[in-house]
Amino acid sequence: MSNRSGYHYVRVSTGESYSPLFCNPVHIRLWEEAPAPFLSSPGLLPLAVLTQSQNPTERLREVALALDTIENRSAKANLTTASAVFGRLLVEPKLIRTILRSDIMKESAIYQEILQEGEQRGLLKGKLEGKREGKLEGKREGKLEVAQKLLERGLPISEVISITGLSAEDLKPIATKRQ
Repeated sequence: MSNRSGYHYVRVSTGESYSPLFCNPVHIRLWEEAPAPFLSSPGLLPLAVLTQSQNPTERLREVALALDTIENRSAKANLTTASAVFGRLLVEPKLIRTILRSDIMKESAIYQEILQEGEQRGLLKGKLEGKREGKLEGKREGKLEVAQKLLERGLPISEVISITGLSAEDLKPIATKRQ
């Protein structure tokens, strides 16, 4: 919410009553910011990729070096993944995989969620495709059984083809068994 002065405020609960908290929004142009504060704070490392630089690839290498100093593997994986996401705004994806170890990114929570979602989609797609193929195979087997019975009753192959929709090639194995 904002008032006429352009300040934004949030209603903050203090137990039973609410009081407004005023704040002046600040916009940061990362590409104009010096990288040092971002490179020295682990939580800001992904944003360091976007800071002032003549060479974004070199900045990404600096971020990678800083990420290597993080001991907590989970935090390191998540920050590496976030750095890769921001890095894609400035650096080629192939280069990002070279600079940032992709194996550590695979441990990130975000990667794991995306992977799990993809696996679920793949399983569902596989089930649907399997059902479809099974139905088609079942229909074909049914037609072959009908064709065999029709041939046993003495119907000419041309009529069996017309009735079942099978091809002459499909009927060859049945016709040779019959003879």
